[in-house]
Parts: sequence; structure tokens; C-alpha cells
Amino acid sequence: LTGRLLNSATLWTTNGTATVLSGGVINTANFNLGSAGTLTGGFVTNSGTLAAHSGANVNALVVNQLAGAIEATNGFINFTGGLTNAGTLFLRNAGTLVVATFTNTGTIATLAGGNVSNLLVNAGFIQATNQTLTFINGLRNTGTFNVTATVAGGTVTNLGTVQGTGVIGSFVVNQSRLNFGGTISNNLLQTAGSFLLSGNATITGSASITG
Repeated sequence: LTGRLLNSATLWTTNGTATVLSGGVINTANFNLGSAGTLTGGFVTNSGTLAAHSGANVNALVVNQLAGAIEATNGFINFTGGLTNAGTLFLRNAGTLVVATFTNTGTIATLAGGNVSNLLVNAGFIQATNQTLTFINGLRNTGTFNVTATVAGGTVTNLGTVQGTGVIGSFVVNQSRLNFGGTISNNLLQTAGSFLLSGNATITGSASITG
């Protein structure tokens, strides 16, 4: 495709590559990538739904606006061109987000598990619901992280708020507010901030609290 693509209907890219040579894509409706379909070239501004079904690659920079939704279901979505998210990003059925370190200012919601490949900096809201959310290279949270599922992977460093009743299996470094009624099944290090255990909250690892 040459020029700018304005999508206000439904598009599919499946088992191949769609190349936008210039002008980029403005999506206000439904753009679907299926079976490792690839979108390359230009940039993507999304205020509709960008959905990956069973794997997808996006080689363009994606700007997900406040009204936009990105969905990864039953596979990966690989943003090799970069991603900024002010909208909502859904990981469904162990969907996997593959992207270089990026800052989330919107919402990330996991339904039935999910994976984040690189360090995630969260200045927005993360909701972990059902099964396991894995931060393979850790999480740096300056926003709100609500845990009602199981969290695994690299270190969770909290500079915002962590709350909920789930299970955190990662090493936790708390420097702000931890208001938790679940289980931390790894070690906890607190050097600043506050820590409130509510209900039947449990720490099964070692706890070091100096702040």
C-alpha cells in the first residue's frame, strides 16, 4: 500500500505481510493480524482495536491512543517497531507481549494468563486476573498493580501501589505502598514506604523491612 491507510471497517492480515510504504495506518475500527501475520512500514495510530490471533508481528511504531485497544490472544504480538500505550492492552489465554522496554500509561489487563517479554515500566494500571501473569524481565511499577491472580518472573519493584489478594511469586522490592491481602511466596525487601498485610496475607520467603 502506498500513501496513508485510514481504516474505519475491518481488515485482516493472515499468513503474510502487509506493507504500508508511506503515510502509516490510522485505525479507528478493527485491524486483525492472524497466524503470524505481519504489518510493516510507516506507523500505526490506533483508536480502534488492533488484534493478534495466534501470533503477529508489527514492525511499525504503534501509538495506542486512549480509546484504543490492543489484544493478544493465544499467542504473541511482537512490536519490533516500538509501542506506546495510553489505551488498553489485553493479554488473553496466555497471550504474550514482545516489545523492548516501554512505559505503560494506560491499562494492561490479563485474562486467563499472559506474558511480558521485556522490562515493563508501569505508570498506569495493571490488572492480573486468573492464572499466571509472567514478567520475564521484571516490572517497575509507579502506577497501580492489582493482583487477583498469580504473578511470576523477574523482580517486581514498586514505586506506586500494589494491591489485591493473589499470589506474587517474584522477588518484591517495595519503596512505596503495598496493601496486600494475598501471598508473597518469594522474598520481600522494603527500603521505604508502607506495607499493610490485610486479611489472610502471607509472606513465605524472608522479609527485610528497613523503611
